[in-house]
Order: sequence, then C-alpha cells, then structure tokens
Amino acid sequence: MNTRSRSNQEKRYTRAVRPNRPRQLWWLYPGVGALLLGVPLTIIAYLTPESTYHTLYRTLKTVDSEYVAVGLFICLCFIVGSFFAIGTTTESQKEDTLLYCRWFVRPLFLITLFGYLAWFANGILTSGIGPILTGMHEVLFGQEYGSSDELKYELFPTVPGVTTLTQVGILYVTAESLLWVWKGSNRRSALMRFAAIALLAALRSTLLSERLALVEIVVPVMVVFVTTSQLSARHKNLVQVTPIFLGLVVCVLFTLGEYFRSWSFYRPLYHGPYLQFAAERFMGYYTTAVNNAAVVYHYEPLHPLRHTFTALFEFPILGSFVSAGYAGVFGDSYLDPFLLEKYANPEFNNIPMTGLLVNEYSVFLAPAAAFMLGVLSVSLYRSFLRGRLIGVLVYPGWYVGILEIPR
Repeated sequence: MNTRSRSNQEKRYTRAVRPNRPRQLWWLYPGVGALLLGVPLTIIAYLTPESTYHTLYRTLKTVDSEYVAVGLFICLCFIVGSFFAIGTTTESQKEDTLLYCRWFVRPLFLITLFGYLAWFANGILTSGIGPILTGMHEVLFGQEYGSSDELKYELFPTVPGVTTLTQVGILYVTAESLLWVWKGSNRRSALMRFAAIALLAALRSTLLSERLALVEIVVPVMVVFVTTSQLSARHKNLVQVTPIFLGLVVCVLFTLGEYFRSWSFYRPLYHGPYLQFAAERFMGYYTTAVNNAAVVYHYEPLHPLRHTFTALFEFPILGSFVSAGYAGVFGDSYLDPFLLEKYANPEFNNIPMTGLLVNEYSVFLAPAAAFMLGVLSVSLYRSFLRGRLIGVLVYPGWYVGILEIPR
C-alpha cells in the first residue's frame, strides 16, 4: 500500500470516528485544586497537634505560622496565575490528536514496558531472587517498618535514564484512553496493553510504597473518560460531583489497607477508635509533606533549579557534565540526605510544591514562579478544552501534578 492511499484511509477513518472536544468540568480547573487542596491542607498541618506528629508520624513538628504564611501566599499566587491563560487559538486539532494516538500508542507502551522490565531485571540481577522474595514477603505480611524502603532502595535500585522511562506511561495511558473513547483501537489489544502497565504500576505501588505510580495512570484515564465520553444528561450531572465519590472510594480503600498494614503496630500506642486513627493516618501523608516543606524552608540552603532539572542530573553520561557545571556555579550540595532524619521522618519523604519552589527560587521569587506555573496550567487546560493537540495529550497527566500540590 503506497503512502497516498494510506493517508487517504487515515483521513476517511478520522472523519468516521469524529472525536469530540473535551467538556468543561469545574473541578478540573487548575486554581480549584490549589484552593481546595493546597490552602486547607497547609492550615490543617499547622493545626495538627504536636502529639499527633510524635505518635502517628514519629516526627518533630516544624511547620509554624511563618511557613504557613509563606505557603499560603505561594498557593494564592498560583491561583491568581490560573486566571491568565496565554494562547488565543481556538481551532480544534482533534483529528491530528487521533492520528498521533494511533501512530504512537504502541511505541509509548513499549517504552513504558521496557522501563519497568529493565528496572525489575536490574533488581533481580544485582540482588538475587531470594532476597527479593524475602523482602516482598516482609512488605506484604510482615510488621517491620522500613521493609518497603529496603526493597525499594537496596534491592530495586533505579537505573538513571532507564527507569525514568516508566514516566512515559502517563502519556501512554492518555493516548490509549483517547483511542478507547473515540473507538480508534482494537479493544482486546488495548485492554491487554493497559492491563500489563496497570499490573506493573500496582506492583510498584504496593511493594515499593510508590502510591503515586498507580495514581499517575488512573487519574489521566479518569480525566479522559469523564471529559470525552458520550454521556447522557444524567451522567453529565453525575461527573460534576465525581471528586466526592472518588474521595470516598479512596478513603474506604485506605481504611481497609491501613487496618492490615499498620493498625496492629499502633493499636497499643493509639488511644482512640480505629476510624479516627485511619483518618489521621490518611491526613498524615499531607500534613507530613507540608511539615517537610517547612523543614526545607527553615534548614536547607537555597539550590536554584536543582529539583527542576533532577532528571537531567541523573541522566547517564550527560548528567555528570551537567552536575559538574552546576557545581561550578552554585556548589555541589543538594538536599541533605540526612535532613529528614534530623528534623522529620524519612519514611514520609514527600516535599510539596511550596517547599521546592522556596528552595529553588528563594522566598522572594517563589511566588513569581508559582504565578507562572498557574499561567502555564490554565493555558494547558484551555488548550485541552479547545481540543488542541498539546493540551489534550498533556493536561490529563498534568492534572496529577495539580492534585499533588499539597504533597
């Protein structure tokens, strides 16, 4: 088949599928995430008693009124920036997006699969199957804390520039979901590909305690389905309250999982009902992240753009040159590896956007950086709603980052 006939077939196909533009939902607006998550969770972290930090999170409480003021101002700047979108083009590129997804969904899947298999194969080759099976058993059935960290950092070390390829999975599931909704792929093949990546992400999330790995593929799929699927009027009203139902599902799943994961350890120490314990543990993932940001704010020196270009620093060969150049300009120190051991708990090692912006841009420039992130976010969102290629492919994954603003 020659190029012209294949091109004509693709054009006829896209006209037959007729993909629709994404619909607008209030909770997908970037400023809403910062307003409903970033602001209240920062305040909750400050109001959480120090005894709760000691008992449930085994950490010192560092978040204070000074950091809360800085963090809230940075969130406010992001929200204000989300009112200033750039780009005025309104013409949809939905047919180009469909063709892109059809061309690249398999390569994206293979790249993601290679990243996971290379990661796991490297762990087996360097650590041996015996220690890995023992570590997996300890994570799933043992009660010793830190077993997942040992499995993650000692038995399954990352391979810079290779295991990073697993992040391509965000773009892959977005493309796969768009093809599914637009009926542009073989359903059986699509299910097999998606099931393989979902299974690997679930193993990574469970065994290595990287819960975000599963969130990163679930959220983009959800965004695509609720905005581009053909829905009845009743279902269109239902998706407007989707966050409430999803929040309840997440809380129920977390409550069930935490009962088997940590309740037996904390039961003698915690003087209260289990549901209260589960709620405080759930909030702990956010309060400790805000607390870690306060630790960085108070005790870590400024490191311009170091976090932004982390992937570049870790890239094979090139990373050594970039690191040397950075060290010559800004110095060779980065986040103190023992910082959280001194002032917090390394088990809860997330640092939210506010803390990283302050560490990279200083307390004076971090608000401006947050404002620009708000502008970029709403520009991608508008591009997404207009059916533009970049917006449709990027914003479902970008929305994961918005949800992670307080974490």
